[in-house]
Amino acid sequence: MEAIAAVSLAGTVCSLVDISVKIVSQTWSLYKASDGVRTQYPDVEHLASALNSGIEFLKAEQVLVEGSIDSPVQDLSSRATAVIEELLELLGSLRVQDGKSKTRCLKAVLKGVRKRDRVSELRKKLKTLSVEAQMQQNILLIKQNHQQMSIQTKSNVELKQSLNQHYQEIKALMLQGYRRPKEYGYEWEQGEYIIVDDGLGPRFPFPLYLCSNIGEFLSVLRIKFSSRNLPGLEQIGLGHIEILDSAGMKPIHEQDWDTEVTAGALLRISFVMGRFHSLNFSKCVRCFKPYKKSVSNCDWKECQSCGLTLRLVPPDAYPYEPVDITVGLHPDTYRDHKLGRRERSQQLPGAPILDANIAIPDLESKTPREQGVAGQKCRANKLEDNPALDLVCRRLIIKWEPTINFVHRYLWCRCVVRLSTPSRFEDNPEKTLLVHAICPRHNNEGIVHKDYGDLVNNRVDPYFAPFGGYDCFRAMVFMYLPNLELVGGDAFIDSNGCERALEVLQGKVREIPGQLEEAGTQYLFENFSELQDQGVLLREDIARQVNAWREEREQEREQDMISTYGCSFKGSPLESRDWNEIPMLRELMEIVDGKWNGVLHWSIPN
Repeated sequence: MEAIAAVSLAGTVCSLVDISVKIVSQTWSLYKASDGVRTQYPDVEHLASALNSGIEFLKAEQVLVEGSIDSPVQDLSSRATAVIEELLELLGSLRVQDGKSKTRCLKAVLKGVRKRDRVSELRKKLKTLSVEAQMQQNILLIKQNHQQMSIQTKSNVELKQSLNQHYQEIKALMLQGYRRPKEYGYEWEQGEYIIVDDGLGPRFPFPLYLCSNIGEFLSVLRIKFSSRNLPGLEQIGLGHIEILDSAGMKPIHEQDWDTEVTAGALLRISFVMGRFHSLNFSKCVRCFKPYKKSVSNCDWKECQSCGLTLRLVPPDAYPYEPVDITVGLHPDTYRDHKLGRRERSQQLPGAPILDANIAIPDLESKTPREQGVAGQKCRANKLEDNPALDLVCRRLIIKWEPTINFVHRYLWCRCVVRLSTPSRFEDNPEKTLLVHAICPRHNNEGIVHKDYGDLVNNRVDPYFAPFGGYDCFRAMVFMYLPNLELVGGDAFIDSNGCERALEVLQGKVREIPGQLEEAGTQYLFENFSELQDQGVLLREDIARQVNAWREEREQEREQDMISTYGCSFKGSPLESRDWNEIPMLRELMEIVDGKWNGVLHWSIPN
């Protein structure tokens, strides 16, 4: 028993010694500390400060999100405030007051030992309140996210409703756009209108404010033809059309536009095209059906078979060369077009006429009749894919222009005997053919007859431009020809005119000497070469010079100058009687013989 008591006493003594050592150590640490707080509670104030800041932030966020502070946060804030105040008060009581000394520090340590359990309890409460504050922050964050999601969902719903409304409006407009317009435009439009017949489809209304002049009218019309890829777009773009009034099919010009184009007026479009071949005026140019007697002598001829209304005009009706027609040479052209349309209408909607997988038929193994039918189908399909304007339009104005612009001139005075056309285009220059005959204007024999020279003013004739003008040409003829009787003497140039012409020639010699020399040499060669070809014996020196000139020109071209009168075309395999059947030469011989009636060959018969 005594041994056990001794051991118990020894343990108690050790515990007291340990406690004493700790108290002394803590006292010494407190004495050394600058703030007078025990070092074993350094985190308590930091924890309290963090909790206070977190609760203040939580309250501010809740006011921002919800507009007010709810009761759970209010209760949390009250409990946290009470614990923090008690803790701070307790820690303040453990501080050394009124200066540090070992005795005061020892008292503070002994007081801390007594209140150690209470500090630990308050620390636990702070941690619990911190976890609760964190939970309230998470709840507030969830509410904030939910609120944002609700706003976004509401915005998406509103956007979807707005897009749906716009889609319905656009759909309604599209459905209205496909409706057939009323006589004076769509039902939502107001204003004045004219009626336009473009000669291809049905008549359509056209707003009057879009056609203040011809240019504006054509620009809008070009948009329609381009958007639908209609035949006639080329003519619309080039301006090769006529705008006709509704009364007498008369063209409306720019100066009459304001008076003719008014509200309710009917405008007809007629396309202008060209031809280089002759036509049968008693038959339709497209279907070759004869005209009725009632319209055969009219200015505008309407075919009762194909519906084409046609007007033929001379070359000087328009100062341009239009696109040539595809019809007029053979009736099969229009027949093949109609055949293609008939076959296309018999096929299923959307089915192509030609299939790339179908083999091309072997026409050589078929009979002539089968070959003809197969060829007609191929031609019809080709025409129907992109039909020509003159195959589908209802009104045409056709102007004639020759393929080659032949101009016959007298050999010596170079006046015009016959014209192929009064038009002068850069891409179809004059092809001069010389005629060895007497000019009715320049002779002393009293020969007077009609020719095409009355239509040409020699002073502005571009043919005499290489000579420096018509006066220079007359001066050169005066110098070159020893006998002016060939050109009528004073009828060609008198003494006064000769002096003026020589003065003009002297001035041109200083400006263009080389050009005048070349033109004069060409003139002499053409004249003497023509005489030589007709069997006239020339002087030896002149004949030698003509032969030298001829050799030089034969190196530049294969065929020499053509002689027309006398019906001998050099280098041609045809005999003269074959050329006599050409209408051009037949009319030429009538002019030279003085038997021409004065009717221009391009005039349109009534």
